[in-house]
Amino acid sequence: MTSSSSEPKAWAAKHLVLTTPYSDADFQAIEDDILELSRRFRIVSVGYDPWQSTQLAQRLRAQDIEMVEFRSTTANFSPAIIELDAATRSGRVQHDGNPVLEWCIGNVVGKPDRRGNVYPTKARPEQKIDAAVALIMAIGRSMTEPEQFTSIFERAELWPA
Repeated sequence: MTSSSSEPKAWAAKHLVLTTPYSDADFQAIEDDILELSRRFRIVSVGYDPWQSTQLAQRLRAQDIEMVEFRSTTANFSPAIIELDAATRSGRVQHDGNPVLEWCIGNVVGKPDRRGNVYPTKARPEQKIDAAVALIMAIGRSMTEPEQFTSIFERAELWPA
């Protein structure tokens, strides 16, 4: 799937992506968004790559957000990519049809190493994979501590005992 130059503007207009006036990541905007989400939802933890985001993680920890390091390594990504592939093929992955996520997933190229591990990359620099990487990181986090990531349906919190 390819993206035309008009799609990101349309996605921003539909609030599917947030834009900033900077070409680099706006860490203050990211922090503000995470804090806003923490007021609306119970955040179990936020996985983050410490490269360029250690200060953000420290500030969010000071706000009682559980921050868990998730380095961009093949060892971290490979099991999660394999699980995402298996879940997709079996129909266990369901989402709302978000075009940004679909575009990013369509841009992911699995780069295998000689041991059969897979790392997410992209074929061309203009292709973005950020939403796919965030999904892979979330799956990786859920695989390391599955008891923290069970749904309310699996825990039967909706029904009295």
